[in-house]
Amino acid sequence: MNTSQSSRPNKEKIIYWIVISLAVLFVLLQVFFPFIHSQTKQPSLPSSPPKNEPTEYSNDDFFYIYLDENHESIQITGLNTYSKLGQIVVVPQKIGGKRVVKIEGLKDNEYSWISYNLEKIFLEDNFEADKNPFKKCPRLKSVIIQNFERDENLPRGIMEWIDDERSCYIAADVYSSLDGDIKNYVKPGNVSFMLNYEDAPYFGVYWVDNVPYGEKISFTPKNPKRRGYRFKGWFKEPECVNDWTNDHSLPERVIDENGAEVFQELKLYAKWEKIEWIIV
Repeated sequence: MNTSQSSRPNKEKIIYWIVISLAVLFVLLQVFFPFIHSQTKQPSLPSSPPKNEPTEYSNDDFFYIYLDENHESIQITGLNTYSKLGQIVVVPQKIGGKRVVKIEGLKDNEYSWISYNLEKIFLEDNFEADKNPFKKCPRLKSVIIQNFERDENLPRGIMEWIDDERSCYIAADVYSSLDGDIKNYVKPGNVSFMLNYEDAPYFGVYWVDNVPYGEKISFTPKNPKRRGYRFKGWFKEPECVNDWTNDHSLPERVIDENGAEVFQELKLYAKWEKIEWIIV
């Protein structure tokens, strides 16, 4: 019997099973090694934001950032969910006791003022805006600036927003005192809520609005405050005889002989009651 011939099949079997075992081991490694690696891999730390990128905060109405290290001045960078759903937004002079100085999206997201419902914005001050913040507010037609002074200019961003269908309004008394090109960009609001006492600031105007003639005023500002007095409502004349509460309509539209609309201002006057202090 030739022993070399009998041992050859055994060697072939051994090689065969070695190859099979290596193949099975390779398959097992492909299946289980990623799982083992994922379990033993150290979690990566989140990358820190760029030092120059400000932290964005929010409340129910707005997103905003602080413009200084002491958190004293604010830039409103966009509308939060609640404001996006409404047709009217009031941009306040202060948020959390800190002064708002600018309204504009962040550099990397200049369109963060986004709303498909918004039709009117009240600005409680003539805020800075280097770029048009309202590009993504297609239904917005009226921006109304409170406390606009005679020697002020409109922010460049607001001027970019204005066109034949979109207007910026200020107090009629202030508008009549303006000179120069500024009158090409602003219009007089036809509704003025007057503080109605001597030496009242800003021509005595508390709030400005503009409403189509023949329609009702749908927004009433928060009640004004006066030291030592209690606010008692809005009236149709300075003497405060006829209460305005049940009559919110503007006069009907009037066209002159040249086909131009006649400006008609509705002035409403605050009534004040002096607070009597009782000393005991």
